[in-house]
Amino acid sequence: MTFIYSYFFNGKVQKIAQLSIPLLVAPLFAFAQPKTCDELLKLLDAVAFTMQAFIGAVAVVMFVYASFLYLTAGDDSQKVTKAHSTIAYTVVGIIAALIGLWGVNIVASFMGANIQVECVTPQQIQ
Repeated sequence: MTFIYSYFFNGKVQKIAQLSIPLLVAPLFAFAQPKTCDELLKLLDAVAFTMQAFIGAVAVVMFVYASFLYLTAGDDSQKVTKAHSTIAYTVVGIIAALIGLWGVNIVASFMGANIQVECVTPQQIQ
């Protein structure tokens, strides 16, 4: 039990979170090397999917951590308050991630717009 507390409160989790984003995305860019616009769009879609998976995993871990705090709080009101705030921040983070993911499409659908990303050559612009 003390190992779990010292692991979370030593700052190791923050260091892992700061290093994990580049480590997740770097292989996608290293092996992809897009040569056309369509390949670049596929790469960006893969990066977006990877980030969605990462955000979901972090949200699950934070929710489990907050639940653990709540279960081990006992009569300590500070721990209960911390657990409640962690759960609230986790839910707010998930909502913000979903708005960022779907927000543009939702607003565009209300306005009647159709957003499509297409590759255009310089000759097509002129």
